[in-house]
Amino acid sequence: MDNKHLPGDPGDKDKNLKEENELLKLKLRAEHGANFSETSDDLPPEVENEWLKHISFFEKNYADREFTTVYKSIGKPDFKKAEMLSDKEIEAELDRLLELLNQHNICLDVIGEYKDSVIYKFITEELFEEEIELHDVPGMFTHYTYEEFHPNPLLDARDAVEEIIKGLEDEKFEPKFYTWRFHENGIIDTSGQKIDADEIDKRYLLLRESIEAIKLNKLEQDKVEILSDEKAVYTGKIEYEYKMIGEKNWRKFNETLQLHLRPSQYAAMWGVTKMDFPGISL
Repeated sequence: MDNKHLPGDPGDKDKNLKEENELLKLKLRAEHGANFSETSDDLPPEVENEWLKHISFFEKNYADREFTTVYKSIGKPDFKKAEMLSDKEIEAELDRLLELLNQHNICLDVIGEYKDSVIYKFITEELFEEEIELHDVPGMFTHYTYEEFHPNPLLDARDAVEEIIKGLEDEKFEPKFYTWRFHENGIIDTSGQKIDADEIDKRYLLLRESIEAIKLNKLEQDKVEILSDEKAVYTGKIEYEYKMIGEKNWRKFNETLQLHLRPSQYAAMWGVTKMDFPGISL
């Protein structure tokens, strides 16, 4: 008597799970366009079954998401246009709206310094219209950052200066980890030649390999002049020092720094297109 497939036999269980797994895969392919690599065939049937069920649960919940606007999600509060309010009234109304957003687990982060009227106008004219997912997860906050909507060239330039210097001593990461603040279309070097993003990384790496240590002491009296929607120039007084490999003495600089900036096509930021960085050239 052949008893290899008696009821309750582990072989039957594996066979049933494999058939269920194939049905789950077919359903996920048909409904969500899922693709499965051959590596999934190496999984034990029970492990693959749990994995597929998790994917199915996630896809169903993702597809069933509902959306509304930020304004509706906080109860459609009454508000007046910024032009109708005095500075004092705007200050009070801004505090009220920020508190209301916070009560509904929505946070607005503002990195730079702006007039209350600018942030109030942003909230009432832009943020209120943003689409947000309907959810009720205790403790979960939705974060927005003002500069993601309105990139700030002054802040971006400061970050670029700090990252350029920090990266010249940090050997743990590839150059691109620190050179991403340069514009994706490349820069004009000190000789007036155009160099692309890959060449920037190569030159930055060569510079890093020649520097033993570097320190930023001060970056002050800085400002940015916006020339157009596509151009800005940053200037600042920089005090820093570095020591080349094989040298005993530190090279010290206390001079004016200048960066030319242009909005990135791919990120909410202004990228460096040219720089006059005392002591550093690419």
